[in-house]
Amino acid sequence: MQNEEGHHAWGRYNSQLQRIEIDNNQPSSMMSQTIIHEILHAIESNIDLGLGETGVQILSNALHQLGIGEYLLGSIDLARHLD
Repeated sequence: MQNEEGHHAWGRYNSQLQRIEIDNNQPSSMMSQTIIHEILHAIESNIDLGLGETGVQILSNALHQLGIGEYLLGSIDLARHLD
């Protein structure tokens, strides 16, 4: 998976489709942090919080350390293949 700049990405938020896309080929601990990170990008896309990439990374790391990512992984149904 690649981001808008063409670099490798574990996840991305597609604002046109309003969909978070996650690379399933990553460890579950990393996937939980990726989910948080992309949710924050989705929020940032709809509500300009002025976080930028650094702010999203810092906040996603903090929420991950609190166990939010593992909670989300256990609580949401991840669609594997979307058209």
